[in-house]
Amino acid sequence: MNRNINRGLSSVAIRLAVALLISLVVATASELLWQTKAQAQATAACTPWAGETSLQSAVDANMCTEVQPGTWMLSKYLLIADGRILQGNPNYPRESIVIKAKTTVEFPFNTNGNEGLINGFQPPHIGVATIRHLTLDGNNLSTGAIGAGYMVIEDIIAQGGRCWGIAVVGPQMSVSKSLIQFNGADPTCPGAHGAGVYMSTNGTDYGDYGPDFRDNEIRYNTGPGVDIFNVWNGKFIGNNVHDNTGWAGFSLLGAYWTVDKNTISHPSTLAGQVLQAFCNGGPKGSHSSAIILCQGTVAGGVKTANNLIINNTLSSYYGILSIGNDEANALAVPTKNSYSGNIFQTTTLQCADDYRRNGPNASTWLGCKPVYF
Repeated sequence: MNRNINRGLSSVAIRLAVALLISLVVATASELLWQTKAQAQATAACTPWAGETSLQSAVDANMCTEVQPGTWMLSKYLLIADGRILQGNPNYPRESIVIKAKTTVEFPFNTNGNEGLINGFQPPHIGVATIRHLTLDGNNLSTGAIGAGYMVIEDIIAQGGRCWGIAVVGPQMSVSKSLIQFNGADPTCPGAHGAGVYMSTNGTDYGDYGPDFRDNEIRYNTGPGVDIFNVWNGKFIGNNVHDNTGWAGFSLLGAYWTVDKNTISHPSTLAGQVLQAFCNGGPKGSHSSAIILCQGTVAGGVKTANNLIINNTLSSYYGILSIGNDEANALAVPTKNSYSGNIFQTTTLQCADDYRRNGPNASTWLGCKPVYF
């Protein structure tokens, strides 16, 4: 009898398990079907564009504009309003959907602060614009490819900007899964340098903008891969920065950044910081760095401090160079930064720190014993 009871219980348990498995499969299938329908509805809601009107007219008229394959020439910068979406047809590679500055421009690109091939509206803002799955080519005519605040940028190629590929001069900028290349080649750029990504404060001593850059490749730019001037609270995570020129792969003058899990390989044969003389040096002289942290003043609360530099793979002459203007002001030097878990591959000197050893605001170095100078 007990044997029959056990068999009955086993049979019930099997039936319950099968029923549970079926319900899970049905739920999963329903979820996938819902996601597929949602994606299809999102695609259907995006208005296709293939040159029927000007692209500016299409972007102004539709909440979402989907650019079809082709090379589409612009004779004027494009303005995209908050809340709008501009995307390439997802059924084609982004390389085949190109928005490009026209060789014979009807009027300059560099007027009214709209220096990118694509620009967001000026403040005040009510949301962000989204740009994805496109190639933006400044054709060495526009100052940059795209910028500069209140934008979600995903899966684009930004190239051919005279001075920079992507600019950040305002809050709420996120860039992911994008390729930033061949920018900054014009020697007439301010300061005669370019960058793949250029970030700068806009009208204040420093900008607490909090940009977010993840999973991008930044290569073959004239100037640093990334050049940051008094922008705070950013995240730079999981990016591959290589084969750029200038003094560093990643150049930081700013505070409260997280720089994590990046691969930064920068030529070791180049000179150090050419724009800020007080940061052009090091214990072995003026040489390029994978990462440089620079500070020249304390005026207006400016600082390069409280940054987290962790888990990066680095190659250059200097792996990490922390340097400042302490000859003029003992406080004008990077302090209170944390370094750990970084891997130094091909470097002449792994890490160097311009702040005095064991000072009250000394940075924390784990995994690398810095040369103090």
